[in-house]
Amino acid sequence: MAQMCQLLGADLERVAGRTRDPEAAQARRIIATLGVKRWQQRCIDHARVLHKNPNVVSWWASLGSRRRLEDAGFAARIESLDLHLAERTAQGRNFIPTS
Repeated sequence: MAQMCQLLGADLERVAGRTRDPEAAQARRIIATLGVKRWQQRCIDHARVLHKNPNVVSWWASLGSRRRLEDAGFAARIESLDLHLAERTAQGRNFIPTS
């Protein structure tokens, strides 16, 4: 999770916090979409790290998936982050939502 935030240029505390600013909301959706929809991670694991309800994480992932289909810029950010994470994983650095 920390890796994803770092690559997005987002602060993990802001993403996990209660702020409703657009940047934090977008980071949440990107993280949930990649983690849950593409990397097959469980909502409950993301929820634990972010101190949120798993249903909220699922909702973020659904919103992100829809937005990815409608917004080319959003889709490009997801693809870029996915590529960086895949490279890190191939280099032996695990991507798991524990920090």
